[in-house]
This record gives sequence, C-alpha cells and structure tokens, in this order.
Amino acid sequence: MGLNAGPIYSALIIAIILFVYSRGGQGIDTLQNKLFRSTLVVTILSMLALLMTVYIESNADQMSTTVQHANNIFTRLLMIGVFPLIFYYSTSIIWKAPKHVYQWIKTTSFIYLLFAVLVMISPFTGLIYQLEEGVATTPGPLYLAMYIVPIFYLSLIVLVVYRMRNKLPLNLRLVLLSYPLLGLALAGVEFIFPELLISSTAVTAGLTITYLYVQNKKILEDDLTGVLNRRAFTQILKMRLENREDTLITLVSLHDFKSINDQYGEEIGDQALHAFAKYLSTLSKEGRVCRFSGDEFAIVSSYTAEADCMQAIHTRLQDTWDVNGIVVKLRATIVTIPIPKVTGTIEDTVAVLERQVKMNKKAGIEVDTITTHALVFFKRRQTIEEILKKAIHLRNVDVYFQPIYCVKTGEFRSLEALARLHSAELGFISPGEFIPIAEEKGLIQELGEVLLEVVCQAKKRLRIEGISIDQINVNISPIQIFHDRLMERVLDVSTREQVDCGFLHFELTESVVLDNMDKMKVAMEEFEALGIGFSLDDYGTGYTNISNVIQFPFSCIKLDKTLLYEAERNEDNFIVIQALAQSFRQIGKHVVVEGVETQEQLELAYRMGSNFVQGYYFARPMPLRELVRFYKDNRVRTF
Repeated sequence: MGLNAGPIYSALIIAIILFVYSRGGQGIDTLQNKLFRSTLVVTILSMLALLMTVYIESNADQMSTTVQHANNIFTRLLMIGVFPLIFYYSTSIIWKAPKHVYQWIKTTSFIYLLFAVLVMISPFTGLIYQLEEGVATTPGPLYLAMYIVPIFYLSLIVLVVYRMRNKLPLNLRLVLLSYPLLGLALAGVEFIFPELLISSTAVTAGLTITYLYVQNKKILEDDLTGVLNRRAFTQILKMRLENREDTLITLVSLHDFKSINDQYGEEIGDQALHAFAKYLSTLSKEGRVCRFSGDEFAIVSSYTAEADCMQAIHTRLQDTWDVNGIVVKLRATIVTIPIPKVTGTIEDTVAVLERQVKMNKKAGIEVDTITTHALVFFKRRQTIEEILKKAIHLRNVDVYFQPIYCVKTGEFRSLEALARLHSAELGFISPGEFIPIAEEKGLIQELGEVLLEVVCQAKKRLRIEGISIDQINVNISPIQIFHDRLMERVLDVSTREQVDCGFLHFELTESVVLDNMDKMKVAMEEFEALGIGFSLDDYGTGYTNISNVIQFPFSCIKLDKTLLYEAERNEDNFIVIQALAQSFRQIGKHVVVEGVETQEQLELAYRMGSNFVQGYYFARPMPLRELVRFYKDNRVRTF
C-alpha cells in the first residue's frame, strides 16, 4: 500500500505560515527562542524529507540504492530529531536559566545520538531499515527504535511537567502536555496504519499551540508603534544582565507630547509616535527598540553605539516631522546607561533611568550619560527614603527649634520648628535632601503631621516649664496646605495636647505662593480664621513683588539671608534693602532678617528696621531639652 502524503501537506503549510509569522517576534535571542526556531525548522525539513520519501518510494525501481539510503538516513534523523528538540524547548519554558536546559541536554542527548548511529550504519547492517534494489524500504529488526526514541522524550516531558506541577500555571501545564499527548496518540495511529504519515501533524499542532500561548509576538510587540514593548524590554534587560553582556541602554523621553495630542488630536499624536519609533528602528541594525512608556522609547545596543546613536537622535530632533501633512516639532531628553558597568539589576537600571530623565528635564539637559556617581546618588536617595519612611512610621522624626529674637522687647518669644533626620548609616541628613524626597515620594503629608504633633507637644512642655512662647513657625508645602486633612490634623492634635492652635504660624516660600495664587488665598484665609498666621519665607530668592505680597494675609516677611549679604557688600544695596523693609513695615508687616551670624550683621539688621532677627549669632537649631535650658539662661537679652 502506498504512503499517504496528504496530512504532510496540511501540516507543512501550517508550519511554514507559523515560521513566517513568528520571525518578527523572535528578535530576542534567548535560549527558549532559539530552541523554538530550531524545532520549527527541523519540523519543516522533516516534512519536506518525508515528501521526498513518498516520491522516491513510489519510484523505487528508478532510484539507485545510494539515493534511497541517503534519503532514508536524512529523513529518519530529522523525523526523530524533532522530539529531543521538543523536550529541550519544553525545559527552556519551565526553567528560564539556560544552565538547567544544558544539563538536560548533557544527560539525555545520548539516546538520540545512539539512534543516529544505528540509522547511519543501517545501509550496512539493516538494523533500522532494509533496502533491496527496486523494492520499497522495509523495517529492520530494531525498527521499533523509531517509536521508542520519540516515546522516551515525550515521556520525559510528562515526567518533568508532573515534577514541576506545583510551580507551573495550569494553562502552561496543559500546553506543554499537548506535545506528548498528541504525539503519542498519533504515533499509535501511525504504528497501526504505517501508510498514514501523521506524526508531523502532531508536532506542528503542538508548536502552534505553544506559539499562541508562549511565543506569540503580540505579547512582546507594542500595538501602536510596532516596536518591542515594555515586557520585551524587561526580558532583554534581564538576559543581558544575567549574561554580563556589555550593553548600552538609551532612554529617549519626549517632551510635553500631550500638547501635540491636544493641538492636533490623538490620531496625529499616534502617527507621530509611530514615525518616531520607525526612525529609532533605523539607527542600529543590532539594537532593539522598545516602547518604554507612553512617550518614551528605550534602545538596547552595544557600547560602541553610544555616541553615534545619541548624536543622531539629537540632530534629527532639531528638524521637524511631517505627520500626515501636519508639521510637528518633537523635543526629547536622551539618557544612556552602560550595564552591567553601572547597574546590575533590572530594578536599579529602570529606576536610575527614570530618575535621571526626570532630573534632566527639570534642569534642561537634553543629552546625558549615567555614571557610577549617579548610581551612588540614586542609592543614597533610596536609603534616605527608607530611613524617612521608618522614621515617620515610628513617629520619631527629630524636630529642632531655633529661637527668633524680638528687637523691641529683647526676648525670644518666637521659634522656628525644623525637621531633622539622622541615621546610623548616613549620619545627619540635610533637609535639603530629605524634604524633596518626601515631596516626590508622597511622604510630605505624613511628615508634616508628625512635625505638627511634635510642635504641639513642645508647646505644651514649654508651658509646663513656665516658658511663654507666642508662636512657633512651621514650614508648609503646597501639597500640605491644599490637602483637606491638614486642617483636620491641626485641630485634632492641638485638642489632644490641650494647646490653642493659634500659636502656630505657617511659613510659605515665594514659589509656593505664586504657583496657584487664587487657591492659595482661599486656603490661607481658612487657616487664618482659626487664628493661624502666615509668614512669607526666604523673600528675595524668587520673583515676588510687593503688590503680590499685599494680596495675601501675611503678617510677617522673612528676608532671605542673601539680601543681608548683599546689604553688606555696599551702601547702595543696603539703602535699597532698607527701603524694602521699611515699606513692609509701613503696610503693617513684621520683618524678620534671617541668617545673622555676626555682630556686624546684627547691627545692619537693626539699621534696616527689622522687627525680628534670626540666625546662628543667637542660637543654632536645637532639640527641645536644650531649648528649655536656653530659655532659662536667656529670658531677656540686650544685644
């Protein structure tokens, strides 16, 4: 009975379609992807060889024995060679680390190699197949090896899946078992009806199922731009770091892309992103372009691509882009990081890139390379964040108090409360470091609440000690003052500590006030109704003019120390600053001169006409216990 090649044609067409379709999505050279491609290629070759066998068998009387032997060896090696590849591919899905797959190859490949030897010596021994000139091929005494070897590797898949059943999702277990189940079932049918060549159908079906679940390129491709997506980027990054490959990651973050969507519509915006992604893909033949986020792209390439890639992008962005007849201008911040030279983990690499892009956008830096110094800085920020979180959770943020001297009475009736952070690892941490981190990480509200608690407790303690304080100044961020919870917390804490919240005085900087003037005025008026006053802090460092100050209910203006230093430089500067201070006093504002450290600066502050003076000349910020001693020694002082 002749061989039936019909099933082979169907399976071959499916396999070729699968091969063509999968090529675009297998750009990541993981061992898993390599084994998938190898299995698919060998499957296609084995089916082509089987078709050749059908032709040769049907024309056996016209074929030489040499041709028949060569065809038999080639076909049988390919047909059976698919099965160990399927097994190794399955292990690469189960164990991502290549070392596990290589271990399986070392311990099980001898079975196929032994079979290959038996096949190749069959022309002389007739062990696997026998051939007589002009007669179709017949089975040899060890022909069952053609079934035993596939059953061995398919059974290994079943055993491995069973062994790892608790670590694999149910769907993945079913996908992996599709090979042995289909293979064993159709092999049995083919054993009973040898004229039906259907084993290739089982392999092709198994590969198709696996492709749809595991290898599908849509899982790793961005739908909009056609480049690899964030998931693919993570996989590439993980592989490069594990293999310790010298790699350059370039992150391109577009500026204010939302404005393009707002101005021209999302369709044009999408087309602009597609065009930009397509351009990036042309820069490096060996590089991988991934959509990192909405308007950010990452390029994974070799170290040598750094200068050329960055410069090419920067140069191209100087020109405009024609998007469906609309001319748009794109700007971007470009940051590169060499791995594993600078970072050794996915988390550190991504976090440092995102942080550096954010900082560079704010600073107006368009092209930059991250160094180990930047990583040290980033690690320090991470450490400070963890220290701050712990301190807030345990409610043990240190609060220091700096007395403010009243020129008229010679008393220290006011204080400024300042948050301080210490750790055994980093020692003293400047507010200039941890306050921005608290704001960025959403911790400033909780930090402010802890500070308010400590301030109210300090007010109560000072009252018990017989020390009279009119007000304690607390620095407030815009996040805090616009948050409904702040007023609630002020009332709760002051009630619990049995102090009148009217002693609180909130300090706001110029930049905070100008960012949202209408909303700020409403918030200030609400707190003022509770008796809480406001000071404008660091006046002179921004762009606030007197007309802006008049619009807000500030009772006090704190002149920044830079104005004091300018007044020291020459008489003209002093006259201007003196007139400024006097203008504030004439409209009913108290004036505080900050940063006084010497007798000369104190005298200058007096001449300016300040109401209050603050600085190291009188006292440095100090913890509450030292503050109590300070007041007992300095009830009234004349300077």
